[in-house]
Amino acid sequence: MTYNQDTEELTVLVKGCTDLPRNISGTLNPYILVRIVSKDGAGAALSETEAIATPVERGTTSPEFNYPCSFKLAKADLTKAAVKFEVYDRDEVSKEPALLARCRHNLEDRRYGNEIDDLLLNTATDEKHVFRRRLKRGLAADCGPGEICVLLRRGGADEAPLMVRVIECKGVHLKQSDGQLDKHNLPNTYVELMLMEPNGPIHVKRSDTVDKSRNPYFNEEFSFPAMPADRLRHCALRLSLVHVSDFLRSKQAVGSVELSADDDGASGESDRRFRLAREHWLSITESKAQQQQQAVSKCCWHSLVAPDEEMHLRRARAMNAARK
Repeated sequence: MTYNQDTEELTVLVKGCTDLPRNISGTLNPYILVRIVSKDGAGAALSETEAIATPVERGTTSPEFNYPCSFKLAKADLTKAAVKFEVYDRDEVSKEPALLARCRHNLEDRRYGNEIDDLLLNTATDEKHVFRRRLKRGLAADCGPGEICVLLRRGGADEAPLMVRVIECKGVHLKQSDGQLDKHNLPNTYVELMLMEPNGPIHVKRSDTVDKSRNPYFNEEFSFPAMPADRLRHCALRLSLVHVSDFLRSKQAVGSVELSADDDGASGESDRRFRLAREHWLSITESKAQQQQQAVSKCCWHSLVAPDEEMHLRRARAMNAARK
């Protein structure tokens, strides 16, 4: 990436990708859409530029593009901008693109050694700042069904609606009939949201389906009816990721997470996910801001739990609670 201070133009040279996930035919025709996302001080997206597309590289999972993308961007906006990349596969029969992966990089991100001063300094010395991020090669031994990013928001009134924004998932993998991870087929997924009381579910909603992606991006917000804070505190919000097969349109549970204030004495590293889910729920229902009747919101990533693992963990948690 380089930035020309005279013309106020940011140039992103898209080098390529390595080891993209194959589709069902075993081949890919990948290309990348690049755009600039403008952000406010809190990190919320405000606007996006029109996307620039790289050429299509046919029949490869490791394409090399070396394609420059230039955007007009005022110097004052550099610290509030990010570069967004979306990798697509072009189907030669249907001509419909399938999203393979997406990522977004802040232009000023010290975690990756990428600062605005680097862009300006390297431009002045005619040296390009190289910014590289590889997609994960292969699958980790403990690779699970994936993760989900969820934002919870609630107004300051005692009876305020609960707002749930399902933002995205990442690392979603299906299981084959033999229990092994499916490394080739891309899932078609939607999220089911279920607000439950001890007697059962009271409200059920679902997102749109995102096809052919291990990193589905939903960015959908759902509103649940207002109820007193003490009643909501004893409810639970269950988020389930569901895959819809291409052929029979049958449904397969991929993984789920349940946000609640339930504390049944579970312990151990395997239950870290349950504790994180509990903390997220309590941050909305029992925070100091809520007690002072102020609006609160919190965004958090949660690891999805596969159906068979969830059954095992629930059994272990019930046994721990019974002992106490």
